[in-house]
Amino acid sequence: MENIATSTALPTTQAAIKDIFWNTNYNNKLVCNAMIDVTLAPDRSKVPTNWRNSIFRIHTKDQSYPPVLFKLDDMLPIWPHELTDMIAMLSSGLPAVELLAQLEEMHTPELLNRRGLIINYWIKI
Repeated sequence: MENIATSTALPTTQAAIKDIFWNTNYNNKLVCNAMIDVTLAPDRSKVPTNWRNSIFRIHTKDQSYPPVLFKLDDMLPIWPHELTDMIAMLSSGLPAVELLAQLEEMHTPELLNRRGLIINYWIKI
């Protein structure tokens, strides 16, 4: 008798692992099983539709932590004025005003206000 469960199963596919590079292990967050990261929002036209559950290998340029795999579980776009101290502290260890100043140094205030920020929620796998 044919095993219906195996004969009709869809083939499994391995998700492609994308490599990203951080300057350092900010706030020692790569040790955590789940973390958030606040950064400049990507250009809306360049966000892939299948970003949810994408797998990333996060490297540190200063080798402060070995490469580690995380799944991007969620992304929440916000405007810079919506960033709270609580979210900023979890992301960077800095109050919101200081994190925004740091992001403005990395980018420009105009770019931050045009594209906004993104809160990424990561889960270690």
